[in-house]
Amino acid sequence: ISLNSLISETFSSLKGKWLQSILVFGALNLIWIMVQSIPAIGILISVLITGPVTIGIYTYSLKLKKNKKINIECILDGFKYNLGNAILASLIFFLFVIVFGTILSIIFLLLNFLFYLLILNTFFPQSFDAFVNLYEMGALLTPFKAISFSNYFIQSLIFILFLIFSFLFSFILPWVIVSLPFSVTFFIMAEDTSIDAWEAIQKGWLMINGYKRKFLIYNLILIIPLLPFLILTMFLGLLWYIPFIYMFYTNFYLKLKSIKLDSTDF
Repeated sequence: ISLNSLISETFSSLKGKWLQSILVFGALNLIWIMVQSIPAIGILISVLITGPVTIGIYTYSLKLKKNKKINIECILDGFKYNLGNAILASLIFFLFVIVFGTILSIIFLLLNFLFYLLILNTFFPQSFDAFVNLYEMGALLTPFKAISFSNYFIQSLIFILFLIFSFLFSFILPWVIVSLPFSVTFFIMAEDTSIDAWEAIQKGWLMINGYKRKFLIYNLILIIPLLPFLILTMFLGLLWYIPFIYMFYTNFYLKLKSIKLDSTDF
Protein backbone atom coordinates (compact mmCIF):
# COMPACT_ATOMS: atom_id res chain seq x y z
CA ILE A 1 0.00 0.00 0.00
CA SER A 2 2.23 2.82 -1.26
CA LEU A 3 1.54 6.48 -0.53
CA ASN A 4 1.97 7.52 -4.15
CA SER A 5 -0.54 4.96 -5.40
CA LEU A 6 -3.05 5.92 -2.72
CA ILE A 7 -2.79 9.63 -3.52
CA SER A 8 -3.06 8.96 -7.24
CA GLU A 9 -6.07 6.69 -6.73
CA THR A 10 -7.70 9.22 -4.42
CA PHE A 11 -7.52 11.98 -7.01
CA SER A 12 -8.79 9.51 -9.62
CA SER A 13 -11.70 8.52 -7.36
CA LEU A 14 -12.72 12.16 -6.93
CA LYS A 15 -12.38 13.11 -10.59
CA GLY A 16 -15.64 14.66 -11.71
CA LYS A 17 -17.05 14.31 -8.18
CA TRP A 18 -15.35 17.17 -6.37
CA LEU A 19 -18.37 19.48 -6.24
CA GLN A 20 -20.68 16.74 -4.97
CA SER A 21 -18.20 15.55 -2.33
CA ILE A 22 -17.39 19.11 -1.20
CA LEU A 23 -21.08 19.87 -0.68
CA VAL A 24 -21.84 16.62 1.17
CA PHE A 25 -18.71 16.45 3.34
CA GLY A 26 -18.81 20.20 3.94
CA ALA A 27 -22.43 20.08 5.12
CA LEU A 28 -21.79 17.05 7.34
CA ASN A 29 -18.78 18.62 9.03
CA LEU A 30 -20.60 21.93 9.50
CA ILE A 31 -23.46 20.12 11.24
CA TRP A 32 -20.90 18.17 13.28
CA ILE A 33 -19.27 21.40 14.49
CA MET A 34 -22.67 22.90 15.35
CA VAL A 35 -23.59 19.82 17.41
CA GLN A 36 -20.30 19.95 19.33
CA SER A 37 -20.84 23.64 20.09
CA ILE A 38 -24.18 23.07 21.85
CA PRO A 39 -23.69 24.36 25.43
CA ALA A 40 -23.33 21.75 28.19
CA ILE A 41 -24.39 18.68 26.18
CA GLY A 42 -22.62 19.14 22.84
CA ILE A 43 -19.61 16.98 23.72
CA LEU A 44 -21.81 14.20 25.15
CA ILE A 45 -23.98 14.14 22.04
CA SER A 46 -20.94 14.09 19.77
CA VAL A 47 -19.48 11.13 21.69
CA LEU A 48 -22.71 9.17 21.31
CA ILE A 49 -23.20 9.88 17.61
CA THR A 50 -19.57 9.58 16.49
CA GLY A 51 -20.19 5.99 15.37
CA PRO A 52 -23.46 6.54 13.46
CA VAL A 53 -22.17 9.71 11.78
CA THR A 54 -18.84 8.11 10.80
CA ILE A 55 -20.62 5.05 9.43
CA GLY A 56 -22.79 7.33 7.29
CA ILE A 57 -19.76 9.22 5.99
CA TYR A 58 -17.92 6.00 5.17
CA THR A 59 -21.02 4.53 3.49
CA TYR A 60 -21.16 7.57 1.24
CA SER A 61 -17.37 7.41 0.61
CA LEU A 62 -17.52 3.72 -0.35
CA LYS A 63 -20.38 4.30 -2.79
CA LEU A 64 -18.61 7.33 -4.24
CA LYS A 65 -15.46 5.23 -4.71
CA LYS A 66 -17.34 2.34 -6.32
CA ASN A 67 -19.25 4.69 -8.65
CA LYS A 68 -22.53 3.40 -7.34
CA LYS A 69 -25.71 5.44 -7.71
CA ILE A 70 -25.79 7.43 -4.51
CA ASN A 71 -28.91 8.23 -2.57
CA ILE A 72 -27.93 11.07 -0.27
CA GLU A 73 -29.92 9.36 2.49
CA CYS A 74 -27.08 6.83 2.81
CA ILE A 75 -25.32 9.30 5.11
CA LEU A 76 -28.00 8.37 7.68
CA ASP A 77 -27.34 4.62 7.44
CA GLY A 78 -25.53 4.69 10.78
CA PHE A 79 -28.77 5.85 12.41
CA LYS A 80 -31.11 3.66 10.34
CA TYR A 81 -29.30 0.33 10.75
CA ASN A 82 -27.74 -1.19 13.86
CA LEU A 83 -27.88 2.09 15.81
CA GLY A 84 -27.29 0.46 19.20
CA ASN A 85 -24.06 -1.21 18.13
CA ALA A 86 -22.90 1.96 16.38
CA ILE A 87 -23.34 3.93 19.63
CA LEU A 88 -21.69 1.14 21.66
CA ALA A 89 -18.68 1.16 19.31
CA SER A 90 -18.50 4.94 19.79
CA LEU A 91 -18.42 4.58 23.57
CA ILE A 92 -15.77 1.83 23.51
CA PHE A 93 -13.66 3.92 21.14
CA PHE A 94 -14.08 7.05 23.30
CA LEU A 95 -13.19 5.31 26.58
CA PHE A 96 -10.17 3.55 25.07
CA VAL A 97 -8.85 6.77 23.53
CA ILE A 98 -9.42 8.84 26.69
CA VAL A 99 -7.68 6.36 29.01
CA PHE A 100 -4.72 5.38 26.86
CA GLY A 101 -4.48 8.74 25.10
CA THR A 102 -4.10 10.49 28.47
CA ILE A 103 -1.40 8.04 29.60
CA LEU A 104 0.51 8.39 26.34
CA SER A 105 0.16 12.18 26.38
CA ILE A 106 1.73 12.32 29.86
CA ILE A 107 4.64 10.17 28.66
CA PHE A 108 5.10 12.32 25.55
CA LEU A 109 4.91 15.53 27.60
CA LEU A 110 7.68 14.25 29.89
CA LEU A 111 9.85 13.39 26.90
CA ASN A 112 9.05 16.77 25.40
CA PHE A 113 10.03 18.52 28.62
CA LEU A 114 13.38 16.69 28.72
CA PHE A 115 14.05 17.79 25.15
CA TYR A 116 13.11 21.35 26.15
CA LEU A 117 15.67 21.21 28.94
CA LEU A 118 18.26 20.06 26.41
CA ILE A 119 17.52 23.13 24.27
CA LEU A 120 17.63 25.33 27.36
CA ASN A 121 21.01 23.90 28.37
CA THR A 122 22.38 24.37 24.85
CA PHE A 123 21.34 27.98 24.23
CA PHE A 124 20.64 29.33 27.73
CA PRO A 125 23.01 27.44 30.10
CA GLN A 126 22.67 30.00 32.92
CA SER A 127 18.89 29.58 32.95
CA PHE A 128 19.30 25.81 32.87
CA ASP A 129 21.64 25.92 35.88
CA ALA A 130 19.24 28.24 37.73
CA PHE A 131 16.39 25.80 37.21
CA VAL A 132 18.36 22.62 38.02
CA ASN A 133 20.39 23.90 40.96
CA LEU A 134 18.27 26.70 42.41
CA TYR A 135 14.83 25.43 41.36
CA GLU A 136 13.90 28.78 39.83
CA MET A 137 10.78 28.02 37.81
CA GLY A 138 10.96 31.40 36.08
CA ALA A 139 14.19 30.30 34.38
CA LEU A 140 12.15 27.99 32.18
CA LEU A 141 10.54 31.05 30.56
CA THR A 142 13.85 32.50 29.36
CA PRO A 143 13.47 31.30 25.73
CA PHE A 144 10.06 33.00 25.56
CA LYS A 145 11.52 36.27 26.80
CA ALA A 146 14.50 36.03 24.44
CA ILE A 147 12.55 35.57 21.19
CA SER A 148 14.02 38.13 18.83
CA PHE A 149 14.94 37.74 15.19
CA SER A 150 17.32 40.67 15.40
CA ASN A 151 19.49 39.56 18.35
CA TYR A 152 18.86 35.82 18.68
CA PHE A 153 17.81 34.72 15.21
CA ILE A 154 19.08 31.11 15.35
CA GLN A 155 17.90 30.52 18.91
CA SER A 156 14.49 32.08 18.25
CA LEU A 157 13.99 30.12 15.03
CA ILE A 158 14.92 26.81 16.68
CA PHE A 159 12.68 27.57 19.64
CA ILE A 160 9.66 28.44 17.49
CA LEU A 161 10.14 25.28 15.43
CA PHE A 162 10.43 23.35 18.68
CA LEU A 163 7.10 24.80 19.90
CA ILE A 164 5.35 23.80 16.68
CA PHE A 165 6.68 20.26 16.65
CA SER A 166 6.26 19.81 20.39
CA PHE A 167 2.60 20.72 20.04
CA LEU A 168 2.18 18.12 17.29
CA PHE A 169 4.23 15.59 19.26
CA SER A 170 2.63 16.03 22.68
CA PHE A 171 -0.96 17.04 22.00
CA ILE A 172 -1.87 15.45 18.65
CA LEU A 173 0.35 12.41 18.06
CA PRO A 174 -0.68 10.47 21.23
CA TRP A 175 -4.36 10.63 20.31
CA VAL A 176 -3.66 9.65 16.71
CA ILE A 177 -1.62 6.65 17.90
CA VAL A 178 -4.26 5.32 20.30
CA SER A 179 -6.94 5.75 17.62
CA LEU A 180 -5.08 3.56 15.12
CA PRO A 181 -6.58 0.20 16.23
CA PHE A 182 -10.04 1.62 15.43
CA SER A 183 -9.06 3.05 12.04
CA VAL A 184 -11.23 0.67 9.99
CA THR A 185 -13.87 -0.33 12.56
CA PHE A 186 -16.54 1.98 11.19
CA PHE A 187 -15.73 1.02 7.60
CA ILE A 188 -16.50 -2.57 8.57
CA MET A 189 -19.78 -1.48 10.17
CA ALA A 190 -20.63 0.57 7.07
CA GLU A 191 -20.29 -2.52 4.88
CA ASP A 192 -21.93 -4.94 7.33
CA THR A 193 -24.98 -3.28 8.88
CA SER A 194 -25.73 -6.29 11.11
CA ILE A 195 -22.34 -6.75 12.80
CA ASP A 196 -22.15 -6.12 16.54
CA ALA A 197 -19.83 -3.52 18.04
CA TRP A 198 -17.30 -5.82 19.70
CA GLU A 199 -17.01 -8.08 16.65
CA ALA A 200 -16.42 -5.05 14.41
CA ILE A 201 -13.74 -3.73 16.79
CA GLN A 202 -11.98 -7.11 16.92
CA LYS A 203 -12.18 -7.54 13.16
CA GLY A 204 -10.89 -4.00 12.60
CA TRP A 205 -8.07 -4.52 15.10
CA LEU A 206 -7.01 -7.67 13.25
CA MET A 207 -7.30 -6.01 9.85
CA ILE A 208 -5.13 -3.00 10.71
CA ASN A 209 -2.56 -5.19 12.50
CA GLY A 210 0.77 -4.89 10.74
CA TYR A 211 -0.23 -1.67 9.00
CA LYS A 212 -0.70 0.73 11.93
CA ARG A 213 2.77 2.25 11.56
CA LYS A 214 2.32 2.79 7.84
CA PHE A 215 -1.11 4.33 8.37
CA LEU A 216 0.32 6.61 11.09
CA ILE A 217 3.17 7.77 8.84
CA TYR A 218 0.74 8.46 5.99
CA ASN A 219 -1.46 10.50 8.33
CA LEU A 220 1.50 12.55 9.53
CA ILE A 221 2.60 13.20 5.95
CA LEU A 222 -0.89 14.39 5.06
CA ILE A 223 -1.46 16.41 8.26
CA ILE A 224 1.88 18.29 8.57
CA PRO A 225 1.48 20.29 5.30
CA LEU A 226 -2.11 21.12 6.28
CA LEU A 227 -1.41 24.31 8.23
CA PRO A 228 0.55 26.19 5.52
CA PHE A 229 -1.95 24.89 2.94
CA LEU A 230 -4.84 26.34 4.96
CA ILE A 231 -3.06 29.65 5.52
CA LEU A 232 -2.23 30.02 1.83
CA THR A 233 -5.84 29.30 0.85
CA MET A 234 -7.31 31.36 3.73
CA PHE A 235 -8.79 28.13 5.14
CA LEU A 236 -10.88 27.58 2.01
CA GLY A 237 -8.55 24.66 1.31
CA LEU A 238 -10.54 22.62 3.83
CA LEU A 239 -13.31 22.34 1.25
CA TRP A 240 -10.97 20.23 -0.89
CA TYR A 241 -8.89 18.69 1.87
CA ILE A 242 -11.81 17.05 3.74
CA PRO A 243 -13.15 15.07 0.73
CA PHE A 244 -9.57 14.15 -0.17
CA ILE A 245 -8.77 12.76 3.30
CA TYR A 246 -12.01 10.76 3.51
CA MET A 247 -11.43 9.24 0.07
CA PHE A 248 -7.80 8.56 0.97
CA TYR A 249 -8.98 6.57 4.02
CA THR A 250 -11.51 4.74 1.83
CA ASN A 251 -8.85 3.67 -0.65
CA PHE A 252 -6.55 2.61 2.17
CA TYR A 253 -9.31 0.50 3.71
CA LEU A 254 -10.23 -1.19 0.42
CA LYS A 255 -6.60 -2.02 -0.35
CA LEU A 256 -6.06 -3.28 3.19
CA LYS A 257 -9.22 -5.37 3.03
CA SER A 258 -8.10 -6.92 -0.26
CA ILE A 259 -4.67 -7.78 1.18
CA LYS A 260 -6.09 -9.28 4.36
CA LEU A 261 -8.73 -11.34 2.55
CA ASP A 262 -5.98 -12.89 0.45
CA SER A 263 -3.93 -13.78 3.53
CA THR A 264 -4.39 -16.94 5.56
CA ASP A 265 -4.42 -15.26 8.98
CA PHE A 266 -7.54 -13.14 8.54
